[in-house]
Amino acid sequence: MITDAQGIVLSGMRYRETGKILRVFTRDYGILPVMAHGVYKKNSNLLSVTEWFAESYFCLDRGRSFYYLRAAELVDLHYALRRDYARIQNAQLCALFLLRSIPEEHPQKSLYDLYARLLKTLPGSLSPVQSGTAFLLQAARSMGYQPTLYACASCGNRKIQTMRFSHTLGGILCENCRIAGEYLQPFSKESYMNIYTLLREPLESIAQQNAPPSAEQDQKLVRTYLASAMGLPIKGRNKRK
Repeated sequence: MITDAQGIVLSGMRYRETGKILRVFTRDYGILPVMAHGVYKKNSNLLSVTEWFAESYFCLDRGRSFYYLRAAELVDLHYALRRDYARIQNAQLCALFLLRSIPEEHPQKSLYDLYARLLKTLPGSLSPVQSGTAFLLQAARSMGYQPTLYACASCGNRKIQTMRFSHTLGGILCENCRIAGEYLQPFSKESYMNIYTLLREPLESIAQQNAPPSAEQDQKLVRTYLASAMGLPIKGRNKRK
């Protein structure tokens, strides 16, 4: 039995008439598959802790294929996050990234803390897209997938007049370098400065900044880069800033 496992529900789907199958990101034990029997019964008090993004202390029994939910104490339902589609969408996008990049039962305390901070800052963020992109970049950096932004990823040239971005090499290229068979995406100075900021500043600071015009395009570039670098297709489309 695992007792008092602090965790956040990353995904959930209904199972039969009264149950749910969850993926819970726990701080000490990593992502766990959790079977929650009977949560849709009228006398159950556990339905709220199985909602997406709910943070709780879980009491779990380990079974053959699943951990079984026995009890839980809700910490934060993150209700304010659920009032706006763009905020929900970016929280889901980042949850999907975690589910696809972290093996089950592989503790990642720093990533847990980063995602918990994202859920706290998203409700008041001036740009959910920026907050989501910042999380993706900072999480990828902690896994060793920071894009090369300080010099040309091919030749090391630091004096670049016209930047392009190579998903194959994972960084910017100067005007003199080419990658056979790859379309090099134009990369403006605005996008460069935005992605540099999102990599370096804390999520709390990012949440208080207005989005530049390139915000949605920059998130698309980051998703494509992660798909190439980590083999993780991360789908998502944001219509609001």
